[in-house]
Amino acid sequence: MLTLWGAYALYHWARVANDVVNYVNELSRLYGGSAVTASRWSVGIWVSLIVVAVEGVIYLAAYPGLKARKKTGWNLLFYGALLNLVYGIILLFTDYGGVGNFVGYLVGTVIGLWLLFQIRSAYSGSK
Repeated sequence: MLTLWGAYALYHWARVANDVVNYVNELSRLYGGSAVTASRWSVGIWVSLIVVAVEGVIYLAAYPGLKARKKTGWNLLFYGALLNLVYGIILLFTDYGGVGNFVGYLVGTVIGLWLLFQIRSAYSGSK
């Protein structure tokens, strides 16, 4: 649920930033200048929105399986963690990411996978 809220918050703030950019551009044109900056709706924002929304759906889909202690719920959490790592790699090559951001995603994914594999036996019956 929090991941979907995060996707909504990202959408909202990107929309607000774009509205501010449009307002500044209009002020600039009003006083005889040219556009200050372009729209902030870049490929990075769209990829972020899609990935965060898909992660939220995966986590919601995992809940019933986790509650019933089924391996499918655990697998969905694993896929969500891998998607998070792939997102960190994609973000590395955008204007919004960087090496520090990637290192944060890498550390978070490693910790998440470590915790996930600690509870794996409760869902699969083996280590």
